[in-house]
This record gives sequence, C-alpha cells and structure tokens, in this order.
Amino acid sequence: MGGMKGKRLIWLILVFNVFVLGGCGGGGGGGGAPDTSVSVTSVEILPEGDVHLRSPVSLTVALDSATELSDLGMAYYLVSKDEETQRIESYHFGSASIPLVSSGEGAYTQTFVFSDDVPAGTYNLVVQVDPLESVLSRAVVFEAPESLLVTVADDRNLPDLVLRELRPHSAYLVLNHDEHTADNVRRSHIAGTLDVESVAYGASNVALGAFVETDRGYEEVLLWDSASRSYVRHLILPSLDANTLQSLMVGVFVPEAVRNRLAGRTSTNLKFVVDPLGAIEENEATAVVPTRGDDNEIVHPVNIYEGVPVAASDAAGLAFQTSFSKGFSNNYFGTEVDFLGKAWFGIQGIGASVSGGVPVTILGHTFDFLKATSDAHYNPIMPTDSAFDLDVEFAGMTLYSKSGNANFSWEETWQIEKRMGYSQTFVIAVVPVELSAGASGALGIKATVNIAAAFEGTVSPFVDVGAYASAAVNLAVAKGGVRGTLYLVGCTFDTTLGGTIAADTGATQLTGTLTEKVGYTLKGPNGKIELYVDWPKTCWKWHVIPYPCGWHEATKSLVSWSAFSKSDTLFDKQQSVTVPLQ
Repeated sequence: MGGMKGKRLIWLILVFNVFVLGGCGGGGGGGGAPDTSVSVTSVEILPEGDVHLRSPVSLTVALDSATELSDLGMAYYLVSKDEETQRIESYHFGSASIPLVSSGEGAYTQTFVFSDDVPAGTYNLVVQVDPLESVLSRAVVFEAPESLLVTVADDRNLPDLVLRELRPHSAYLVLNHDEHTADNVRRSHIAGTLDVESVAYGASNVALGAFVETDRGYEEVLLWDSASRSYVRHLILPSLDANTLQSLMVGVFVPEAVRNRLAGRTSTNLKFVVDPLGAIEENEATAVVPTRGDDNEIVHPVNIYEGVPVAASDAAGLAFQTSFSKGFSNNYFGTEVDFLGKAWFGIQGIGASVSGGVPVTILGHTFDFLKATSDAHYNPIMPTDSAFDLDVEFAGMTLYSKSGNANFSWEETWQIEKRMGYSQTFVIAVVPVELSAGASGALGIKATVNIAAAFEGTVSPFVDVGAYASAAVNLAVAKGGVRGTLYLVGCTFDTTLGGTIAADTGATQLTGTLTEKVGYTLKGPNGKIELYVDWPKTCWKWHVIPYPCGWHEATKSLVSWSAFSKSDTLFDKQQSVTVPLQ
C-alpha cells in the first residue's frame, strides 16, 4: 500500500503543477480554482476490459455543472510511474466534445479513437475539462480513483476488419427482369451501398464475397468489378485506411443455377463477408459491433421479385417501359440517379416520355442537381392533338424549357454549369470547425424531336458533378482544414424512343412500329473528404513543469468512396402492331 500511496502523491503533484496550479474539480484534490462551475464526479470505460491502440473507445463521464454549456471539450490522459526510477509518464488517451451540458448533474457518453503512441501496460486516468479554455476561465482536472485502471493491450499491429452497414437500393432481388443487353453486359439483380472499415490499422488487398440463402444454405453469387468490367467471385479492395469508413457500391449477379434454386420463394437473405478466405490476420479482440457475433459478415433480408417483361401488347396497342435507379448514400455527401423511359402506340397515336433526376446530398441537405421531364405524342387522325414539352430544373428552378406541336422538328444539345453549397459546424476532439461544402458541375440534355409520321422523342439527360469543401477554425490556439477530393457522379443516358405510325386509306386502323433503346454510362462517387484539426501538445520537464512540444492532431472522415463505373443497355426492342380505329 505504501508504494501505491507514493504513486498517487506523485500524480497529485503532477496534476497540481501541470493543469494551471490547482484547477481541479470533483474529487481530484485541490486548490481553489477561480472557476468551479463544472466538476467531474465519476468516469467509466465502456465496456470494461482492455483497450486497444488506434481503436474506438467509449466512456461515460458524470459532470455537475452550475450552468448550461455548449461544446465543452474533454481531454483524457493516461498516467503511469516507474517505481524503480520514479519516472512519471503521461500519454494522450483521446479527446472529444460534449455538444450540450445541462445544468445540474448529468452523465455523458463520448467516443474517440485511442492514440497510437501508448506502450502496453496499466495506467491511471486523468480527465481535463475544457483544455483549450474556450468555455471556462480555467481548465478543470479530475483524477479517476485507483479502482479505475486502464489496461492497454498489445494488439500486435493487426487490423480488425468490420462490415458496418448494408443499404440495398431496393427491397427486392429481381430475378427474371428483361436481361436483353446489346453489349452482352449482364445486369445486377440487386445493388446497394456497403460500408467497410479496417479498425486500428490499415489493410490492403481485402477480398469481399457475397452469398444468398437457398435450401442448400448460403451459396456464392457474383459482384460487379468496375476495374475489370465484369462480375467476379471476390471483389478486391486495394487498400483500406485505418479507422476510415469506406463506402462502395455493390452490384450482385445471381448465377442461373442458384437462381433456379430460389424459384418459388418470396424472400431470402443476402450476406456479405469481408476476407471470406481468412487471408488477413486480424486482431478480433477489437470487435466493435456487439450486436453481431461476427463483424466480418453482415446479413440483410430481401424479397424476391420475378419480374415480367417491360414490353406489353394487346388489342389496344403496344407499350414499352424501362426504369433505372442507383443511389450512393452517405450522411454528408451522396447522390442518386433515377430514370424512366416510356414509348407507346395505340388509337391515340404514338408517344414517348422521359423523366430523369439526380438528387445530390451535401452536409445532410438534398436537392435536385438535375431534374428533366419531357413528353411527346403524335396523332395522325387528329394532328392538333400532338405536342412536345420539355423542362430542365436545378434545385427547383426551371433553367430550360421547350415546346412544340404537330410537324415540330428540333435538335439541341444544351448544358450549364451550376453550384450549390451549405455550411455546418463540426467539433473534432475539442476544436470546433466550420465546414463549407457544395456540389459543382455541369448538367444538360441532348434532344432530337420529330412530331410526325416518323416519330422521335429522344431526350438524354446528363450530369458531371464534383464536390468542393473548405474549413475554418476560429480559435487562436488551434488550426485545421480539409484534405482530399471527391467526385460525386457522372451519368449520361443514350435514348431512342419513337417509331413510325400510319393510318390505312379508310382510316379504319392504325399500324405502328415502336422502338425503344436506352443505355447509360455511370461513374459513381470516388475519393474522400476529411477534416483535420491541430491543437497544442503539452510535455513535462522534470515530470512536473509543462511546456509546448508540438501538436495533437485529430481527423474526421466525412466520406470515402471506392470507385464505381458501369455502362449498360437497359432496353433494346422494336415491335410492330396494328390496332382498329372502329
């Protein structure tokens, strides 16, 4: 016991001298600080057990505050003493901020990534409230009781691969949709966004596999690989940065044999597995998804839809329709591409319509970077009942319009550069950062319209959009900024919707030939944007006298996307039909 008392005495001297001569609160001992509006009453590591370098750590700190406070910074230090040399060592455990501290007593949970420069061992915990003194007049210090010892484990410099979340773009696994593609590129049966992370340390050449559940168990399916432009058994991620959530678009193709074993079912489970062959040695002790037994895999239920052909004909005429939707979701930056094309023929004549939209999300705000709608139809029996209309919008504002009637012919390629942004304040560790970000790029249409017996109603929307960002820190003792670049989306649709129409001599019937061909080229988000902040680091001379010795740095990854690209023919069909007019 004598050794422990001596150890605690040295810590108290350290606390007394380092943190502004007695700015202690709550149970840390001491010295009558001029600002006692906040005190720390307790602190607890969640869950109990060893902590691992460069891994997320959660703790709960109990505060008693005389007033309500905003953005209160909290810094945590690990302190140890060598009994033989009497040398005291102090390490930065982590920092975070509490957005709102209520007056009175309250408990607050914080999560941060544990520093990477702490040797394995057992330490006492010291809490510093408002280390930059931006809220209180003096920093407040609390030394946790000796019953709370923090043990830093030896993780052998190994990562922990974790699948965080799967967000399917549809609730349906579409098995029998029209798969006619003139370019022989097969179409995904379901697509989604998958978030993967390499905790503590980065990893390279990480394999990803996918499976669906049949009566034989989980059977392997194929994933779209943008690099090889083909479906593969395992999608290889060249590199994963440590503690950075990596988002990627996954397109799943179910081989015919597996598809046959799903016939008749209305639902199944879709499973993704990171490192399915166990090629990467991991430190699974840092598993951070307590709700799942194995954080290397994630399972999501999906319904099964056995689609019907999108072309339909009967005695009333003929109709073609095709649609397309892809989404790249993220809390801060994201985008979606939606398209619907229709062509029809009947007693009302021949017509086509196209609608397309590209919603973009910037810092949680979503707006239409592009929205295009058009409709065209021609009636040879009543030519006055013929018309063409086109509208192109950006963020709810109409930028371009065009209209015409029978015998109207028009061809145009039109584009415009636009940008729109928002601002948001982030508190990283203990430093508030003002981020301004937006989307900037081109939007437009290519159109060919001919409203007559040889009918064309082709409108092809396109976008090419990137993201921009800048950051500012309004504290004299700290600095920060933005790293990285992000390309949001590029998409071009090539459409041909129309055909020919003619009435017989007695106007008793109409004969029409309907043509629809729709293809697209899509480039999804690629790149990353992260915020960083630096604030002064303190070292100790003779173990008790503080002096500046560099900078702490903390980062926050807002978005990180793996590259995705695909070109495909959604629909390519021509058909003739005759309908009676009497």
